[in-house]
Amino acid sequence: MKTIFLGSLLLWLSTATAQKKWVVHDSDFAFVLRADTGEGWIAVRRVTVYRLPRWEKIQTITLPENNVQDFGEGPFLIEDMNFDGHDDFRVVSITTTNFQRSFWFWFYDEDKHIFYRDTIYDGFPEISFDHKNKTVHYYSTCCIGWGSHGLYKWENGKLTLIGEEEGDDLDLSIPGPRHSASECWLRKK
Repeated sequence: MKTIFLGSLLLWLSTATAQKKWVVHDSDFAFVLRADTGEGWIAVRRVTVYRLPRWEKIQTITLPENNVQDFGEGPFLIEDMNFDGHDDFRVVSITTTNFQRSFWFWFYDEDKHIFYRDTIYDGFPEISFDHKNKTVHYYSTCCIGWGSHGLYKWENGKLTLIGEEEGDDLDLSIPGPRHSASECWLRKK
């Protein structure tokens, strides 16, 4: 009986999770992601970074424990998030029941030629970046109809709050790739 149960458990575990490998790149770097996946979830375990075009390995990053819902949007994003002209990357750290994501961030260090973990955006819910105006827009929803959002200016490696609001009747549908963070805030005024 114990043998049958243990065999069934091992069979279930082997079919419930799978190893997955992605290659994502920009013009300077290739990022090889290794993750465990299952039905409706993903856990990125390691990111190996290569300098292009020669595929020179520059570092391997082991991520903190994570296990997030997979909504098909991808767990990994490349974008300049500290407005220094170099692409950085972020990995989804948590997903909520209302489909919001939080991230871990790695910025590129031009002097050391590696990526380092930065915590300046830790604690922010969904965020978007306006590179033209060097602003960061965050937005969050909770419960039916309630939400909050704010706009920060990036100056000298620090965030300065421009404004924020919260309430029951906020239109939080406009942030995202179709609208810049500054546009979103200005529409609210």
